[in-house]
Amino acid sequence: MYEPRMDNQIYKFQFVYKQTISFYFPTHSSQLTTNKNQNSQTRIRTNSIVSSLCQINRRLLISIDGWQCLQPISIDRIGTFYRIALPSNTNELYKPMIIIIDIAMTDNSIRLITVKSSIEIRNQLLTSIDIRFKCNLDLLHDFRLEPNEIYSLPIQLCSIIKQIQIRPSDFALDFLKNSSSKENLIHRQSFLRSCSIDEKQAVYYICLQTKQTYLLNSQDHIVSTYQLSIHSPLTICNLLPCSLNYEIPNYHEKFEINPYKFHREHTLNILENIHILFSTNIYHMNKSFHLPTINDLYQTKYTHQRIIFYDNNQRELFIDITIVCFIKYRLKILLSVPYILLNKTGIPLIFKDINSKIEGAGQSIDDELEFNREALLFSFENSNRNHTCVMRIGTGLHRQQDSRPQWSQGFRLQQGSTYRQLQVRSSRKSTDWNYSIAIDIRSGNGFLKKINFIFLSPRYMIYNQCSYNLLITQRQILNDETNYKCVSQHATIAYHWPRIDIEQLLCVKIINNDNKQIIHWSGGFPIDCVNAFHINMRYDNGQCLILRVQIIERNGTYFVVFMDSNQMPPPFRITNRSDIPIQFHQTDIRPESTHLYTSLLPHQSIDYAWDELTLKPTLTCSIIDGTKTIYDLFKLGNADELHYQNLIYLVFQVTYEDESLSHSLVVEYNDNQLFVAQRQENRRSQLWYRTDNGILIHIGSLSIQDGTRKKDFFDDLRHTFVLDIQDPLDNNLTESFTQLTVKRYDSKRLQTQSWQFTDPGYLCLKDTHLCVQIFGELKEKSDIVLGPILDDINEKPLSTMYIRAHQRYKGTGILYANIIADGPTNVLEIDHIKSNNLPNPTSILSSIIYHIDLHFSAGVGISIINSMNHQSEELMYILVNNLHIEYNNKNNEQSIESTIDTLIIGNQLLTTTKPCLLYINSLEDPSIQRAIRFQIQWQKSNTNFSHLHIIHSLQIDINSITIQLDELLLWKLIDFFDIEISSLSSLLYKTTRLGNNTTNSDRKIDLNINDYETERILSLLTSTHATRIYFNKLSLSSIDLNLSVYCIHSKRLLSSHLLTIKRHASFPLVPFENAQIHLKSYEQTHIFNTYDFFLLSIITHYVNVCTRQALKILGTVDFLGNPLGLLHDVTDGIACLVDQRGVSGLVKNVAHGVADSTSKVTGSLSHGIGKLVSDNEHYNRRQSIIDNHKNPTTIKQVIRHGTVGIAAGFYDGLTSMIKQPYKGVVEQGMPGLVKGFAKGIVGTVSKPMVSILDFTNEMATVIKEGARSPNIILNTRIRPTRCPSNILGLLLSYSIFDAQGHYLLYRMNKGDLTERYISRLTISTTQINTVDKRNKNISDRIKDSYIDAMITTQRVIIYRIDDDPDLFNFEIIDSYDFNTSMAVIPIDIQRAQEIFQEEKMIYIIPDDETENNYNDIIDDQQTE
Repeated sequence: MYEPRMDNQIYKFQFVYKQTISFYFPTHSSQLTTNKNQNSQTRIRTNSIVSSLCQINRRLLISIDGWQCLQPISIDRIGTFYRIALPSNTNELYKPMIIIIDIAMTDNSIRLITVKSSIEIRNQLLTSIDIRFKCNLDLLHDFRLEPNEIYSLPIQLCSIIKQIQIRPSDFALDFLKNSSSKENLIHRQSFLRSCSIDEKQAVYYICLQTKQTYLLNSQDHIVSTYQLSIHSPLTICNLLPCSLNYEIPNYHEKFEINPYKFHREHTLNILENIHILFSTNIYHMNKSFHLPTINDLYQTKYTHQRIIFYDNNQRELFIDITIVCFIKYRLKILLSVPYILLNKTGIPLIFKDINSKIEGAGQSIDDELEFNREALLFSFENSNRNHTCVMRIGTGLHRQQDSRPQWSQGFRLQQGSTYRQLQVRSSRKSTDWNYSIAIDIRSGNGFLKKINFIFLSPRYMIYNQCSYNLLITQRQILNDETNYKCVSQHATIAYHWPRIDIEQLLCVKIINNDNKQIIHWSGGFPIDCVNAFHINMRYDNGQCLILRVQIIERNGTYFVVFMDSNQMPPPFRITNRSDIPIQFHQTDIRPESTHLYTSLLPHQSIDYAWDELTLKPTLTCSIIDGTKTIYDLFKLGNADELHYQNLIYLVFQVTYEDESLSHSLVVEYNDNQLFVAQRQENRRSQLWYRTDNGILIHIGSLSIQDGTRKKDFFDDLRHTFVLDIQDPLDNNLTESFTQLTVKRYDSKRLQTQSWQFTDPGYLCLKDTHLCVQIFGELKEKSDIVLGPILDDINEKPLSTMYIRAHQRYKGTGILYANIIADGPTNVLEIDHIKSNNLPNPTSILSSIIYHIDLHFSAGVGISIINSMNHQSEELMYILVNNLHIEYNNKNNEQSIESTIDTLIIGNQLLTTTKPCLLYINSLEDPSIQRAIRFQIQWQKSNTNFSHLHIIHSLQIDINSITIQLDELLLWKLIDFFDIEISSLSSLLYKTTRLGNNTTNSDRKIDLNINDYETERILSLLTSTHATRIYFNKLSLSSIDLNLSVYCIHSKRLLSSHLLTIKRHASFPLVPFENAQIHLKSYEQTHIFNTYDFFLLSIITHYVNVCTRQALKILGTVDFLGNPLGLLHDVTDGIACLVDQRGVSGLVKNVAHGVADSTSKVTGSLSHGIGKLVSDNEHYNRRQSIIDNHKNPTTIKQVIRHGTVGIAAGFYDGLTSMIKQPYKGVVEQGMPGLVKGFAKGIVGTVSKPMVSILDFTNEMATVIKEGARSPNIILNTRIRPTRCPSNILGLLLSYSIFDAQGHYLLYRMNKGDLTERYISRLTISTTQINTVDKRNKNISDRIKDSYIDAMITTQRVIIYRIDDDPDLFNFEIIDSYDFNTSMAVIPIDIQRAQEIFQEEKMIYIIPDDETENNYNDIIDDQQTE
């Protein structure tokens, strides 16, 4: 090991026996010179491998004793590579072979380099095995292989091995009879071998599978990698949710297999007749199952049978048995049931087939009496084609009440969610018991995909996450305490409506109140829709207790979650900034519900939520003896005013202290008597109203106003009672005292009913010297009379005569209302001062305003380049044209507005025929709508609510989108972004962050996983500590989507790695073109929830919209001829005929539609019939003709090219009767003759037919393209595809010169990518005269013609090209190959050649389709 320096990266080198050495690359030349002799080589003596470190370019040289030095490998790349090891000239025993080199990065940033041989052995048994290799010169090599272990054979043994012997470890067994030799590894074969004891009867059987996984040609030698797998000959898989027992009549031993496990059987000889009896703890078989012969199973590959299980009552249950034999001598028997019922309701349920008179098998009397958590196996009789089931409540649930459970309506067991209402009738009750059951039907994943799981759960679940114990009941039966349900803190219960014949509204009440105050029931609210809101429970004094309710639907069940609202902003707030008490209540509340009427004292504020969610969402505010007004709290801005009477108190001024009326003595009239009283709040008998002409109206003698009038409360005085004297006024009374009283207003008594306040402080009868005064001392209950003024009227009066009028409230009699938004809370403010909704000037002056305006007129480009584990290539180029971004930071608000005129995502694959993946353009008038417009305005974070983001508005407007999806690009993008597409549901949950963070295999079985996932999602969406977002307005515009999908017609165009991705995809790709899909807009206002809830809601919205428009996609598929496209073309043609009054538009559109349908039908038929040929030679010739005559533009070219194709098709058809039988005899003998003769007959008919269809397809395509002018952007690359790398294999900045050269080389080689572009240069330039063939009237013009030299990794190409870079009209003049034409190759070119070859020598583990078929059924790595 070298001494590591701090600036050096450490590498570890691991060989066959997991022995490891460490090394590093010196970074200084002095260190390199010093250690040149002693550290330039590291030797592993055990494995006879020498590794030489190339210090300059960080490449590793590996030398193996007996072989020549391997080609250098760069250790700067991560992946699995291969090298070809050639034997040295002095070694005649060894042969060329493949060496596998794996470079990985460990957690501590150390690169681990592992070298392996080309022969791999896999132990797929559950026991350890002993392996012995017999080599030349009678050498033996023994080792032990543990279960599920993979072992690479030592490199030195790969060339000298003669025989492989295997036996189970830890058993006294002999090695396998007829052991395998190395020659057996060449082809895919399977063998059945047996082990015996002392070479007697065989007691242990093993299936050996050999295959050649990689094949290469090297210097007249064929080298490859091999794999030897050791399997059990028979595997029995239990796909039932219960334990499965099986026994063989000839054997006395009985085996048990746990649910969803498997058993590997080694003691049975599968070549003999085998009878098996299966059973469970409930079911049994009356007749054994006979296993067909191995030859029959291998021919059919996949055999499906049905057997019958019987329960104790001899009721039948049909069990599916699937026998898989893709590889001979390797059988898998899978037992499954079509349906598995899982009862999660907590109540006993009984099921049966709707066509059957008896209950389903496996249900006993115990299932009637008690809830059974075990899964129920279910199947239908063959007569039930609809697969309809019914259920009922078990008789034991209400057996004490003389109950009669009723069967439900039938429901089909097909995927989806629904619900059923179950009833139990009783002769003792007037009403029935009702139960709502949600039914969710889903198919399994992995090897359970053919099994339908039916989850039955309550339709309504109540989750109490608040800090109170709750009481719930149905709204219409609040007085019936027998229907109350108690939900403790953090508890969950199922809820069923007691009555389904009345309105189904839920009410809630708190039952543990620390304040010991009476709390009333909340209003009723529905729980059968997804929603989030607040409920309001009132104390007896009218105060509010608010809880938040969130309703989530999952798998047919509605989860009603109650949460505390103290950590969240309230929905509404009522603020009284005036000096007048306000009374408010929800409009349309019944008058008898007095606890829902709230009095709001002056300068107080209260949080509020609607009392009744089913009533009109408006608020009524009123003032005592004033007006009332209805407010819509969702309409922001100024609202209607409130008016009130400007009432007064008649106060004895000497008792008015500190400008407060709290302890003052006032004039009160009550019980026909006027006297002195202590001032009391809201005592009407002490209140007066003074008119402009001096009339004092007594408020206590009037009825309470209805509050509808807004002004002129006393415009009609005829029904009022006013201050008056008791006796008529005469001259004698002017010097004596008289009693005062309150009488009805009388215009004839104005002389005694008119009063005036003098400046000194007297309340005098108008135009007299008589004033109101106390008869006696100034104290409570003293009578008040009218008497003469004893002193000078201009002097300060005595305390018994000193009376002033003081207003009950301050103000002008008008209160102004304003509704503002404080984040998610709408606030109703009532004040004496009218709000102008203008910002405070001082806050503007003191705040900092930021304004950033970015404008990219030339656009922004993003290139996506894939360079993982293979040659680099540009996948996509994204061009954002005319990007405008504006950012504002003002006061407490921030905003971003961004617009894009054009968004183009180009498909940069060289092989694509559709260079534009996505295109969004603005309208002709950009001021109306841009291609994309993004606006967001949000408020800065509030310290009171750290988990709250307030967004005033978010608006995204997107113009029409055109998408042309190429299948090849799709699989490469999925590979590049490492997207898991095996399950659409998992992809959705990963997108919305609702998926589990850990990677769960689809083959892991847990029947309670649905409950765990639901609990986790509920916790994520309803947590009080989760970050929540408030949107005052959320708007996503509607989108017109033009979608096309172009599929690859041959799997040969896909690499093995991409084929694996395609095979694992959970969705099929069907070619179609121009499917017009309209995505409806998504709009929400005043909504408050978590980020995950919003994202899930938006995705669900668009998924539902696309699902409803699936017929539009079906109407545009190619094999139907795009009937919707034809209909649109005819419709557009008729519109042109009407608008333009000409037939040219009609002819063009109809021709386009007919030609389009014809080309799609013929193309689909050609592709389908071409699959029947199964002739590689014919396919290659046909593909070559298509490539050489690609994209014809005129009918003349189509006829010329089509003639060549038809001639080739008829020639191949005529010679097929001779070639195919001959080829079959050579390869397979006499059986091949029969197959070849059949292929010849099919080829004779199909090959000419395919050529004719190809010709028709090309002709229709040309007519279609000529009938309508093409979209230039959709059919033209944004820019030429980037040159992937330079001569050092590194990525450089984009160069259009090199990009054109890269594409030219692709054109020159006709799509062959085995040669890499390095550089090019211009040798000479000449001018030539050209004639425009498209327009002969135009005279000759001069064009530049260039003689260029292109340097590649293999040769130098001299060619001529015109100055039109878009046409690429080139002519190759000469070509000089490096290996044959040059004696000395420049160092840079050598380096480029080495890097290019190294990139091609990446070892991609081949995907075995047969093995995947096994693994899709059951995972071999699973252990019991």
